[in-house]
Amino acid sequence: AGTASEQLAQLHNRSEILTGIDLSGVDDEVTGILLDLTRNETQLQSYSLVSALMVQLKIFGITLNQSPRREESFSVLKSANVPSILFDLGSLSNNMNLINLRDPTWQSSFGEAIAAGILLWRD
Repeated sequence: AGTASEQLAQLHNRSEILTGIDLSGVDDEVTGILLDLTRNETQLQSYSLVSALMVQLKIFGITLNQSPRREESFSVLKSANVPSILFDLGSLSNNMNLINLRDPTWQSSFGEAIAAGILLWRD
């Protein structure tokens, strides 16, 4: 029933699917349904967080690339119960990105925009 890493992931999912509630004795079908429901809600929260952050980044004058909202399959973005996002601040080979990343004013604006976005999202 899968590779060792898949089995470990399944065990991890069962033991912590709902913020520490141990579902190891629960039927597979029920566990699967709960996991799907939890992941769907978490994904909606992640989308909401991204929207709030994008609003604040725009207000603070932080320029985003043409397609700032994308989905990736990194394992760190796949938590069942923790909203997750990933910022790609640009490439170090892009001169404008490098200038921004080195600029204390830009760094401060970016940090303030992120903080404001999180507060907006939490309200």
